[in-house]
Amino acid sequence: MGNTVRKETVMLEEERAMPFSLAVDLCEDIHLHYRDLRIDFSLKEWAVFVKFIIEMNQWIQTDHPDYNMTDPKYFARNGLRIPTKSDFFPGRFQVEVQGPPYEGIVHIHYNDLRLEVPISVYEKILETMNRLNYK
Repeated sequence: MGNTVRKETVMLEEERAMPFSLAVDLCEDIHLHYRDLRIDFSLKEWAVFVKFIIEMNQWIQTDHPDYNMTDPKYFARNGLRIPTKSDFFPGRFQVEVQGPPYEGIVHIHYNDLRLEVPISVYEKILETMNRLNYK
């Protein structure tokens, strides 16, 4: 949801950076991989996130089993909050070109998010952002 005032779209071929679509790594923090996106969590943040997902799923199954996209719903729990400031990477924006064995992959970091894309997709992202000319 939002109020989009300008938009540039480019259709990508089905190039994916990751060979799996859902996984968790236990490293310096907890990494939730969903398609080409990685979200970093501290243990405390992870516990709140998991509780939120369990409660949200119960809310969907119990209160909205016939949900469809034409009737939007919103779920939040006042007691389940993760601070907006990251436990690990507050304020970080970083782009990394990967080496062996991940040649051809670019990591785009923004706070606790990491987008993993092939270099060809990264180049299309840059072209699209330049065309937007948001000023």
